[in-house]
Amino acid sequence: MKTLRVICLTLFALLCTGAVSGATVVKFRIHSASGGAGKVEWLPSPAAAELAKSVAFQLTGGDWQEVRVELPAEGKLGIVRLYLPAQKEPVQLDWIAIKSGSESLQSQF
Repeated sequence: MKTLRVICLTLFALLCTGAVSGATVVKFRIHSASGGAGKVEWLPSPAAAELAKSVAFQLTGGDWQEVRVELPAEGKLGIVRLYLPAQKEPVQLDWIAIKSGSESLQSQF
């Protein structure tokens, strides 16, 4: 298993993959006091923002939860962003994992 590089910026975490392609599953363990809508977005490169695709998810407030988001990607994912719900309370991430075929990446916080 390879280590996933994560950069957290305000309402989203930037997951630098480049190593995975095709249909992919993004899983993460998260705690959100009030819940809300988020999304996982992927795009081939920073210069190709118009080609970005995304899959939405919904968090419930309260307890820790594991979320699974299936990305129907074709070709290399490039840049993957995890958008978190906007809220006053902090959102806590325990870990994030990305799996595509035999390739698996994970980051623990």
